[in-house]
Amino acid sequence: MDFELTDEQRAFQESVRKFLQANAAPAQVRRFVDGDPSYDQRVWRAMATELGLHGLAIGEEHGGAGASLVELALVLEETGRALLCSPLFATVVLAATALQNSGDKDAQARWLPQIAAGELVATVALAEGRGPYHLDATRTRATNTPRGWFLNGRKRFVLDADSADLILVAAQTDTGLSLFAVRSSAAGLTRTAMPLLDPTRPLSEVDLVDVEAELVGVDGLAHRPLRRTLTLATIGLAAEQVGVTQACLDMAVGYANTRVQFGRPIGSFQAIKHKCADMLVNAEASRSMTYFAAWSAANDSDDQTLLAEMTGAYVSEAAFRSASENLQIHGGIGYTWEHDAHLLFKRAVSSARILRSPNDRREAIATDIGL
Repeated sequence: MDFELTDEQRAFQESVRKFLQANAAPAQVRRFVDGDPSYDQRVWRAMATELGLHGLAIGEEHGGAGASLVELALVLEETGRALLCSPLFATVVLAATALQNSGDKDAQARWLPQIAAGELVATVALAEGRGPYHLDATRTRATNTPRGWFLNGRKRFVLDADSADLILVAAQTDTGLSLFAVRSSAAGLTRTAMPLLDPTRPLSEVDLVDVEAELVGVDGLAHRPLRRTLTLATIGLAAEQVGVTQACLDMAVGYANTRVQFGRPIGSFQAIKHKCADMLVNAEASRSMTYFAAWSAANDSDDQTLLAEMTGAYVSEAAFRSASENLQIHGGIGYTWEHDAHLLFKRAVSSARILRSPNDRREAIATDIGL
């Protein structure tokens, strides 16, 4: 096991960072926050065609690069640092992963090449009354008729459903939990934007009334593939949060070195030094945990689920602490709409709850180890 990134990995991550600095600067982020379309389709296509990000972790047989979760984590760290407004996480980390875990060769051959080419935006709809981990509480029903499968139910907190062309929906059949592919243009499907704390990450409710769907995988056997998908998505989300933590640290240090109070930069005061030191610890510890969890998942280790839960719990809270400290260092200006510090704070808060809260993760860990 080598905990150091290779020269190729470092160069790849640097190329992603430079691309995002040029194409996802704060001004562009605010354009989408202030009411423009939720993402830039030109940048979306360039990410797929110039950098190959969409197909990075998709197999070569489906037009991807066949890289591991480690390489994908490097990309997600940079998208988190840039607060990228894009359906990349929903499409690549959730939908593409769910398709690859489904074991459905026909569905993979149909959808994955389109995702890798940047031609398809997709997402996964799991949550209903509770979060996405509560698969046993799924009430959406799928009925098999002579005309095919039809879905009825409501999904909540569906990431980037507003821009998705394809939605993978978990539903109960007479056999058990199953996964279905639904076109967002299908008759009977309605998407409603949900009120947001974090304007950089759209969430929607999806209502399904006799919506025609296609079975993905084996009827009644979706529980295990979806659990695996959530494990990998937890690690991917943690990588994003590492980027948010690093962005908070960079912003705070930059401000502390230039903001003068009482005739000296505020970064020279011991209290500010302590805050910045704590943020550095948050960033480095989070990065180490996330990379190790990604490596463990890429190598299919036995403890990958436990590592994902531990990483998700720690990294979520580390990002929140760093975003809070960044606001404190900036003072009143950090709370204003004109400053970017509050955007990082809101992303840190929302990311900690998209899949599972830190408290719920600790409870899952305790149950897993028999406490």
